[in-house]
Amino acid sequence: MKKRTAVSVILAATMMVSTGIPAMGAEFTSGEQAEASAEFTDQSEEEQIAGFSENAEEVPVAQSYEDDDEDNENAVPESISIVKKPKRSNVWYRLEDYPDEGLDFWGMCFEITYTNGEKSQVEIDWESNAYVARDEYYNVYDICLLDKSGQRVTGEVQPGGYECVIRYKDIQSNSIPIQVLHPDQATELKQDISNPCTTEVKVIGNKAVVKFIPQYDTPCRITSPDDVSINVSDADFNNDTSEKFEKGKTYYIWTYNTSLKKVNFKLEYESEITSVKLIKEPEIKYTYEGTARYYEMYLRGGKIEVTYANGTTQVLPTDYWCRTKTGKELIAKCDYEGSYDMWRYDPVPVGTYDVYFTIKDTEQKVCVKNVEVKPLTSMPTINGSGTVTVDNIGRNEAWLRLKTGNSEEYVIEALDKVKYLDVYKYDAETKNMEECGGNESGETFRLNPNTEYYIRPESATSEKITFKVTELGVQDTVKMPNCSISMPNKYTYKGKAVVPKVKITYKGKELVKDKDYTISCKSNTKIGTASVTITGKGNYTGSVKKTYQITLGTPAVTSVKTSGKDAVKLTWKKTAGATKYLVYRYDGKTWKKAGTTASTTFTDRKLKKGMTYKYKVRAVCQNNGKNVYSSYSVVKSVKR
Repeated sequence: MKKRTAVSVILAATMMVSTGIPAMGAEFTSGEQAEASAEFTDQSEEEQIAGFSENAEEVPVAQSYEDDDEDNENAVPESISIVKKPKRSNVWYRLEDYPDEGLDFWGMCFEITYTNGEKSQVEIDWESNAYVARDEYYNVYDICLLDKSGQRVTGEVQPGGYECVIRYKDIQSNSIPIQVLHPDQATELKQDISNPCTTEVKVIGNKAVVKFIPQYDTPCRITSPDDVSINVSDADFNNDTSEKFEKGKTYYIWTYNTSLKKVNFKLEYESEITSVKLIKEPEIKYTYEGTARYYEMYLRGGKIEVTYANGTTQVLPTDYWCRTKTGKELIAKCDYEGSYDMWRYDPVPVGTYDVYFTIKDTEQKVCVKNVEVKPLTSMPTINGSGTVTVDNIGRNEAWLRLKTGNSEEYVIEALDKVKYLDVYKYDAETKNMEECGGNESGETFRLNPNTEYYIRPESATSEKITFKVTELGVQDTVKMPNCSISMPNKYTYKGKAVVPKVKITYKGKELVKDKDYTISCKSNTKIGTASVTITGKGNYTGSVKKTYQITLGTPAVTSVKTSGKDAVKLTWKKTAGATKYLVYRYDGKTWKKAGTTASTTFTDRKLKKGMTYKYKVRAVCQNNGKNVYSSYSVVKSVKR
């Protein structure tokens, strides 16, 4: 019956070499030698496993185990056979991070046949950075690397071919080949001063490696269309991050830990830019005051085509800072005149500008006209709680204005796979956004009550971002239409705007104007029909519109008395908004219009002596071309 067990790490074969470069190999010691070694030391087991002193290069040895279990006594290995190779039997010299990572033997499996006829298998797992293993009976096995002469390798493993065997005392397994490749053996990168060149290489181990010896002094750039990260080492295996290559020197270009079978490396020497052209206008042509940088006016959705002297082209986005394929920056500057230095800049004020996209160190540029810097009041806003969707305006920025209520805690979430949100306040003196904190999207933010904040994702990649804000520690929001609203529907014109007296209650609680709601009126400065819109605030949302009438006031007659031989003179107070007045007389039989006047007095003549006359006055004005009449005044009597 076959049994299978995962390897157990007994002792890591860690080597320290004088060059300071991690060793890619170690001296291996058999089980017998390990036992002998253990007899002549007074170190603890922990110290033995540690394996080396501070000052000396020391080769640690495997430890064997004693077990009185009867099964263990019967489970004596008789033969060993490697039945499965490691996942990486070919590795690159000096391009591995650690020696045990280069020769980790992960995935290798060997089978043990015991003297009692049983069999079991041991598989080296990915966590086992060691050169020893044990089976389920605690028998210890050495994983040995042998050179071509059959001698065990000690010290740093040099490029070349090796054999790997498993040993237990005097029993040795079959061998499998292990190849350590020098990067000089790698395929050389194709190159052409006039045209881009692509070199396809096979992945060996988990790395794709090419050798590069620049033939020209011209700057160049190495990329991969396979979306893998690229590392550069010089001939001394120092990592080179400068992206500057010297003619005639040797470099090794490689990828790390790729699962691809083949990788393409693309080399392109710098070619003069002959023209740039705006082939697509930006979809967004605005930003906001306080966020606008004169030298970073990138706009979402546009495309610029760059043409090179060698006939190739490249399309760059207008969305954010980027480089040409030869490393030149795309700069977006507006035509606002200001003073700038490396650390500070004058904010671009509200207005409309032209933005020039320029390839750095060249005269090539394109212009996007009529780019607007908007005031902060136009930024999408949430009052306390709510949801709003905003544009990604460019530079991976999408802004929200939040007006906090009475609470100090808010759950703020961006619903578009955004991880982190930055919080800002606007500094009116410097006219810049000042960062004042941040938190993970969907977490609770502590903010000052009744304050304006400006929030953006750390990096917005979607075209639109939806923000959801929930104010904590306050009552649930109430829709204004669900409130009880009462107000008079008729008001007398007094010569100025008429604002209705509104009373709003919800479940018996009276709402407070400007805290819980605001009102705005239309057509309320003249006689006729006016409207008022009541808009919720804080915990109250939505709005309600109501209409009311503004009427002409009734004239107040102050005097009716005889005048002269046959007349009566009436006097009244001026009525706001009236253009004329109608005077009516009652002679005991009927009411008749006695006259019309624009004044506040009227004399009625040719009256009979001894008769009693009654008078009333009515005001008149014009509204939309029609006469509007007031009520009649109180009737006044006089005897002639």
